[in-house]
Order: sequence, then C-alpha cells, then structure tokens
Amino acid sequence: MKTCLSMIAMVTVGLAGCSAAEDGVVSGEEAYTQSRTSLERELRSPIPVPTDTPIGKSLESFVSERTRSLTAGTPTERNACTMTRYKNAEGAEEMSYEKCAEKAFLRIGRDETGFPVIVYADHNGDGKVDSFRDQSGPLYAVEDENRDGKVDRLTEAAERVPDLSLADFGGGNWALSEGGQIANRILEDKNRDGRFELESITAKQPAWFVR
Repeated sequence: MKTCLSMIAMVTVGLAGCSAAEDGVVSGEEAYTQSRTSLERELRSPIPVPTDTPIGKSLESFVSERTRSLTAGTPTERNACTMTRYKNAEGAEEMSYEKCAEKAFLRIGRDETGFPVIVYADHNGDGKVDSFRDQSGPLYAVEDENRDGKVDRLTEAAERVPDLSLADFGGGNWALSEGGQIANRILEDKNRDGRFELESITAKQPAWFVR
C-alpha cells in the first residue's frame, strides 16, 4: 500500500504544472488531474462506410495487378505456407506474397525499419481482403472485423483529416500535453449498419490528452 501511495504521489507531482490553453496544448502552472492516450465520441450524424476500398475484394486480383511488371521468384515452403517473392528489373525485391491454408498476405515495399509499407491481408482464408494498410504516405488503414466484406474500422493519420478538432471531444475540456500532437483518427461501425457512429483520436507518443 505504501508503494502504491508513493507512486500516486510521484504521478501527481509529475502531472503538475500544466493548464489548458486556447490552442489545445497545456502549459503554465495549474495542475491537471486526468490523462489519456485516446479520446472518443459518438457521432450525431453517422458517416457511411467507404465502399471504394480493397475490403471484400479478391486478394489474388491485387496480387496479379500489383506484380504484373515484376518477376516472380521460385516459391518456397515454410510452416505450411508458400512464399513467393517478386523482383523488379534491377533485381531488387519489391513485393512478397505469402499464402497459407487459412490466411494470406501481399506485402509491398519496406520502410527504414524493415516493415512492409503496404499490406493486403486475408485473415480467414476466404480469398477476400479483410485488412488493408498503407503507410506510403500518412497512415491509411481499413479493416473488416467480422469478415462480412464491409469496412468496420477506418484509421487515418491526423494530417489526412483537415477538419479534425480536439475541441469536439469531451465538451472541449481536453487539451494536449505541451508539445503534443494528435496522431490518428479512428472511425468505427460497432453495430454493423454500414455507418460509422464512433469516432476516436489518439495522441502521438509521448504526448497525452489531459484536463
């Protein structure tokens, strides 16, 4: 118990010295009492889910389309999955297609950390895309969580949403810790009626939403 009380005291001291400013970033000498890494709200006017995404479409069709100008290497077998790598005219690998009995992934490019830049995924082996993620620019990702061929979740980098405002969340009582930025906006269709009714935002670490 003493340890817990000490930790609470340390957190309280660490959170002191910030107050809400008009621009949504806190600074100054007033203390705030709550902090979160994300905020959410129910939309008064639900937004129709997008239908012009890869979700619900044939994964093989994207493999054929995206690898048309590339040369396929010899497929290799590992852990009951077949991996085919595709190279450009200079011999550099640009894409890979991993196909298993119950899942498949088309991965395109690599970032500086070695992770794929674009990923088309089929997580249940029905041959259809149920997850798509593109980080070739600001993040754009869509998911079909219940595998019915429709978008249930949309995640976008904040810079893709020009009218995004922190003031729309929590009655305008939340602010970002000093120097903080909004990372992503997430839209969700929880009741599966084809419309996004829940919107949330995340803070770009190490920042927090505070009040």
